[in-house]
Amino acid sequence: MDLLQQSASIWKELPEYCYVFTYGYKKQLYSIHLTFSLKDFPHLAGFQYMKDISLPNYTSAKIADRILENKITLHQIQSALQYEKMIKPRLEALVHLK
Repeated sequence: MDLLQQSASIWKELPEYCYVFTYGYKKQLYSIHLTFSLKDFPHLAGFQYMKDISLPNYTSAKIADRILENKITLHQIQSALQYEKMIKPRLEALVHLK
């Protein structure tokens, strides 16, 4: 499994999780709920930086599925000019997110 497939696979599992952070400020408790949505994957993976390449037009929520089905491949993504600087670091971070 390549880096793109690993990140998509891990992101597919994350909607099952919800992290709740509770903090106190001026004698009152506040909660932050951190959830994950499949539609957020393309942005967090840096797809907005691939303006110089053309990919099939899939909905944001389906991109992780299309990567796992090999309809979008790492080879396609690597041809983007911003891959090394803006996309690869994001994919590496997503792999370690869980």
